Amino acid sequence: MKNLPIDYYIDGFNVEDINCWDMTLATASAAYKNENYYFYSLLYAVYMNWPDNDEQVTTKILSILGLKLTEYPIHSEEELIHHVCHSIDTRCPALLLLRYNTMFFNSLYKTDSDLNHLLLILGYDQDTGLLNIRDYLFARNFIRTAIPGNADVFVDFRIKYEHLMEMWRETRKQGVEGFYSLEKVSDALIEDYEGLVQYYLDHVVVSRNDYERYNEAKSGDYKQVRQKMYHSVAMMLRVIERAFDTQHCLLNRNDRAYLKQQLEFYIKNRNMYANKVIKELMREGKISQGSIDCIVNNDQEIYEFISDIFERAQFVHASDKRTERNLSYNATVLCDSEVQGWPGANAVNGITDSDRDCWCSGNEAPQHWLIVDLKMKKQANRFVVLHHPYKRKLVTRDFSIEGSNDMNDWDVLAVVHDNEQHSSVVETASAMYRYYKLNIMKSSSIDENVARILSFEIYQV
Repeated sequence: MKNLPIDYYIDGFNVEDINCWDMTLATASAAYKNENYYFYSLLYAVYMNWPDNDEQVTTKILSILGLKLTEYPIHSEEELIHHVCHSIDTRCPALLLLRYNTMFFNSLYKTDSDLNHLLLILGYDQDTGLLNIRDYLFARNFIRTAIPGNADVFVDFRIKYEHLMEMWRETRKQGVEGFYSLEKVSDALIEDYEGLVQYYLDHVVVSRNDYERYNEAKSGDYKQVRQKMYHSVAMMLRVIERAFDTQHCLLNRNDRAYLKQQLEFYIKNRNMYANKVIKELMREGKISQGSIDCIVNNDQEIYEFISDIFERAQFVHASDKRTERNLSYNATVLCDSEVQGWPGANAVNGITDSDRDCWCSGNEAPQHWLIVDLKMKKQANRFVVLHHPYKRKLVTRDFSIEGSNDMNDWDVLAVVHDNEQHSSVVETASAMYRYYKLNIMKSSSIDENVARILSFEIYQV
């Protein structure tokens, strides 16, 4: 099957944070760059809360990411399948506008619902006549009980060509149609998290008018008011927190802890203000000047706080990484223990996109180690540790980086405690050793002793 690989974003967002249409486009945009999902989500929140009255939000966000949603007219079922396959062949996600009541895997199937849904198609198999669909609707309740958080996870399922044609045909009978290909048309204006945070700082202007417009909300639109005022802003702050994690920037431990604490405080405040605003709208029909003043002051404080953290952070650029050579790549490794099929060598084989290709230690001892033998002394000052890629409770909690030239005397180069990130970028003073050791003091946040390391990378920057 020809298929476009896209992450599942188990730590992502849901339709309360971002609407169904834009959440699908955020996921589809990740076919070009994994982090586009988060970039799109933050940009959506910015334009929902601080609009610039420019072009359509979706068009503007996609343009910033160097993308364009191109619509193709479809006149027959055969033409539909042709366009789907052509889109996948050119490595462009295909999207089809459908009515909920035509989708057999949705609870609104064959009801009177007039709601629309954007279906994401990522793959096809000409021999079997199967399509690979990514959607959150059919497994939503199960997924939310199986994983932590409240993300609407786009999971894979396969349908026959005939199923897609039937849904398209029935939707068209109701006067609705639209087939799109998400295409790359230019270089992105935002390439990394530094650029994303800079975009936020450059384009957000806190103004009373942005809050007074909620007075125009019609009776019964309070769910949408809450979605914009609270859920989208909470989503934005989650992306800001991600921008400053150890994978993307260097920030001292105290600043990072303070960042997390303050963002949680601002999210709670936004929830409180949204509740207050909705009560006033329901009771008085408008928002009081006192409430608007509180929200303006809070958002200005958020802006100044992010600006201050941004000035102190040192971001890791993708362009820098491309020019560095990972010294540990395919090097000789030793480890205290390993599970069959999950050897220590997996931590240095360069494969980082699958949790099925990592080093897993045994479960007997509470502490573990992995040693990379570079065969000669080599300078190093940056270490990248990739932990379990999506289950936060399984990431390495406490570890240290150590160096030695004889495997007996070890110098501690860095120590990390209370880690909660899926990846850690550890900067040290320049060191010169033959052996570098990842020493794991606490393997995870749960009651077991298995260390899970996707990659241990060593650089001289």
